[in-house]
Amino acid sequence: MQITSAISNSVDIPLPQMYTEFMAMFKIVNLDMVPWQSLDCVSKLSIVEKIIIASISPVITICVLFAIFHHCNWKKEGNFNADGTTTRARHQKRANFVKLSFFTLFLLYPGLSQQILSYFLCVEVEGVYYLQTDMTEECYTDTWWDFVPLAVFFTLLYPVGILILIVFTLRYFHSRHMLGNPKVRQAFGILYSMYSNDMWFFETVDMMYKLTMSSLVAFIPEIMTRLRVAVCLGYFFLAITLLTSPYIRVNDDRLQVPTLGQPSLPSHPS
Repeated sequence: MQITSAISNSVDIPLPQMYTEFMAMFKIVNLDMVPWQSLDCVSKLSIVEKIIIASISPVITICVLFAIFHHCNWKKEGNFNADGTTTRARHQKRANFVKLSFFTLFLLYPGLSQQILSYFLCVEVEGVYYLQTDMTEECYTDTWWDFVPLAVFFTLLYPVGILILIVFTLRYFHSRHMLGNPKVRQAFGILYSMYSNDMWFFETVDMMYKLTMSSLVAFIPEIMTRLRVAVCLGYFFLAITLLTSPYIRVNDDRLQVPTLGQPSLPSHPS
């Protein structure tokens, strides 16, 4: 659902209104809950302002989570007990905070990456380049170039940075043979516990697939080529999943057939 709810913007094709309205209900899976159209009615927001708001939302969200965990859980534990029960309780709560933070990043990743990278997505109309997401704003003007450094920073921080963070985290614990450690699994198991031992890295493959389908395919200039690439990528990743069977539970592998096949359906040329 994360990819499907974002792919219509990536491939830039008109879809049936009923389908569009149906998929709009699932924007919450990307934590795309900012009512941009309603805000535009009050005050017109530029693409720069929207990207800034979207880019600070993960920081605010994780800070709020930290404050909730710290206030409601950690401070209630008091001093350490002699039997170490408080130490274990605090570790469990910290592990839950880390797990919830990664879960939040997973939900934000496709939509946030698409929002940030859209600043570099320009289309030509009668010799003038405009932002594809806002045809009232021109590209390659002095104003556009002024925000490029910050847009590059946000790109390195989120679309690239989150992926590197997951790769580094998994690689770190795998190289030290700590993936089976109960404490590590409790905090970071959301990254690998659903996969078989030899496919511990598969979450990074899934994240790259999300980034490509939700954001990168939009940079292919010709629409029909973009459609073909999106469809081919969807079925290519589905084939990889079926051939490798990365999940521990067989039912999870079977579930990937409709799950991974469904995002490519709106990309099929009619």
